[in-house]
Amino acid sequence: MKTELLITRNGYGFGGNWQLSVTKGKKHKVFYLGQDAKVCYRMLGLSPKELTNEIGSNDLTKKETRQAICDLILDAIGITPENENKLFNLQPWEIASE
Repeated sequence: MKTELLITRNGYGFGGNWQLSVTKGKKHKVFYLGQDAKVCYRMLGLSPKELTNEIGSNDLTKKETRQAICDLILDAIGITPENENKLFNLQPWEIASE
């Protein structure tokens, strides 16, 4: 399964909205996660600073940094290689409400 963190900057010039893109074979789904700080606090249980310490980087332009965040998100919602197919049965907003 391939995952990618998509970041859209908000209109205020700071912060951004995060989405999780998931692809497995011909299946593809994009999940809306929410504002960056809210994802950190509510979904991951970490402050943004704690998140950057956990993954070792604060450079969101790096693919490795965004991938590390994807891995933490999947872990936080209980997705493993054994149950990853259940993602494709969820609605695009359901991960944010987990």
